[in-house]
Amino acid sequence: MRPRAPRRVSQDPPWGLAIACGIVLCVEGLLRVTNPLGLVPDVAHRELEYRSYVTQLAARAAPDVAILGSSRAANGVIASRLTSLLVQAGARVKVGAHSLSGGRAEETLYAMERARDVARLPRVWLWALTPLELGGRPEKPSLQATYLWRLPDWWRERRELHAAADHYLPGVLVNELARSSWVVRTRFVVEPNVVDDVGPDSWNALRAGFVPDARRPSLMQGALHHNHRGRRRFVAHSVSPQAAARYRDLAFHGDSALDPFQARHLELAARTAADSGVRLLFLEVPVSPRFEAVMPAGASSAFRNLVGAVARRHGFRFVTSEDLGVDFGADDFRDVTHLNFRGATKLTTAAAPFVAKELESLETRRGKRR
Repeated sequence: MRPRAPRRVSQDPPWGLAIACGIVLCVEGLLRVTNPLGLVPDVAHRELEYRSYVTQLAARAAPDVAILGSSRAANGVIASRLTSLLVQAGARVKVGAHSLSGGRAEETLYAMERARDVARLPRVWLWALTPLELGGRPEKPSLQATYLWRLPDWWRERRELHAAADHYLPGVLVNELARSSWVVRTRFVVEPNVVDDVGPDSWNALRAGFVPDARRPSLMQGALHHNHRGRRRFVAHSVSPQAAARYRDLAFHGDSALDPFQARHLELAARTAADSGVRLLFLEVPVSPRFEAVMPAGASSAFRNLVGAVARRHGFRFVTSEDLGVDFGADDFRDVTHLNFRGATKLTTAAAPFVAKELESLETRRGKRR
């Protein structure tokens, strides 16, 4: 039997590897053309915060209680303190801050929708809100809300907004691509945004602007610990009547108290919570008396009537300022709409029994099913 000739090793280039590398480089080149700053998304429209929210949801387990809302929720409810109070009440739970800066009802709805994409949902959504979260604004939809959209969300908004929603379809396709492509997804993992740690030095405390150590300035939003007497650049925001008027013009479009567009998203958010089997607890966050004086006429009463009606319709609870039984004065605010550390401590302490009652009702229902 004749021996076989030695097998010749192919000298052809590895075309498959070259094509795969070329595709990756083309995608990366396209991303860098559309986002020249590379790993830093558009800061002006909070792109980093909103896109990293989705990424961190997939990476972290959902807390038992998730705080929703805007920066007023982040500054008004201290997650670490709420956890301690609930543990003292006998509920061993984790509390996480899922609030998003500038978020109104529109953004909060899609924050809830993206939470539904993960394997485990919170037991309670605590939505801390003010009339500003239901105020009007010129753009519909908001750009930052579209950072949270998926294709079903775009289709739902398109039925009302038509071409205005179609304008953001390319961004929605990027969102869908980011769900399965690390090349896209890792571009937005720059800062932790969804937090559930409860230590006194946790990122949640820093993000909300509450710094336990008076020698350390806050990392976010310029807020300070109430004992801080540091550098001048860390002073509180203006609470003058002029500042209140400027903020009113930003928060309310024209003289309308509530925006039907935001009211519709409030209703959809409550329906989303009910369909998900998650308890939704609405919590009214106070604003400063100076800002109340310049709000559109009837804004507070219209806000309470609307939120109360939505809560009753879906079997949820709305905790108003009167229910809390706490008086908030000028010393409890760091600006016209955001609480400082002292005010947030009062609000969190007063809200804890209502959250504990929601958790207790869930345990009671679970026991009856058994």
